[in-house]
Amino acid sequence: MKKNPARRQKAVIILISCFILLLCACVSSRGPGPAWYGTTAQGGRGYELFCQGNFIDALNVYASALATAERYDVIDQVALYRFNIGRVYFERGMPDSARFFLAGAYTLYRQRADKSGAGRAAGFLALAFCKQGILDSAWAWYKAGLPDKKKSEEKAFWLTVYGRIFWQEKHDQSALNYFEEAYRQNASCKRLHAMALLNYYRAGIYAYGHDTAEAVRLLTEGLKRSERAPEQYDRSKMLLRLAALLACRNELDMAQQYYVRARNTLPQGATIVSFENLKSCPRELTDE
Repeated sequence: MKKNPARRQKAVIILISCFILLLCACVSSRGPGPAWYGTTAQGGRGYELFCQGNFIDALNVYASALATAERYDVIDQVALYRFNIGRVYFERGMPDSARFFLAGAYTLYRQRADKSGAGRAAGFLALAFCKQGILDSAWAWYKAGLPDKKKSEEKAFWLTVYGRIFWQEKHDQSALNYFEEAYRQNASCKRLHAMALLNYYRAGIYAYGHDTAEAVRLLTEGLKRSERAPEQYDRSKMLLRLAALLACRNELDMAQQYYVRARNTLPQGATIVSFENLKSCPRELTDE
């Protein structure tokens, strides 16, 4: 009996097709599948929105990615998106909501023995409590997250956290020393956004000490560094502090120019004081 090559080839193709379909079914039943892999793109988009100061849109994107990660029980990504959501709430000035998501991220990172992730979550929990003036809890989270051996970036981050708590306790010189060391650490690796933020903090201390000239210099320098950084979400508060300091010095025309820039770059969902209030030189806009 003659074999039919065409029939045999067709049978092989059918067999291979069935195998591929079976394999796809197995992957679909055991793993997250295409819907899950799409959250990586969502995470990237969420971070882009966050950097731009589009906080509400970033929260929506991160919440969608979190729901998908929870649906497929991908715990490391659940922890990541809880951390990211907590971070957005922190930058929006909503410490209670920030603490809720950051604490959830911390617990999951600890369960997975991810010391770096747990430490970062603990650090922002310390900052959130610090922002609310709950300093016992701020110190407790600082100690919980502080790593035994710190890389350069981690060292700069923890020096900044340390300085923020000392500043809240009104130990201004100690806070300034830690901020300056953190600045040097970041400068060695050209972390522009971190350098700009530390200029903002140091300017607050100098303003409180009535050295407004140095405070204005630091803020002006910080804004130049911020222009070259991808993170733009806190640029508005730097412009607003500069406007406030200039208003305190009665340089009202220049203050108005910076105020308009601060208003134009305001993060999504944020509000801004009136320029009339700014002229009263409110302490919270100059030294906090």
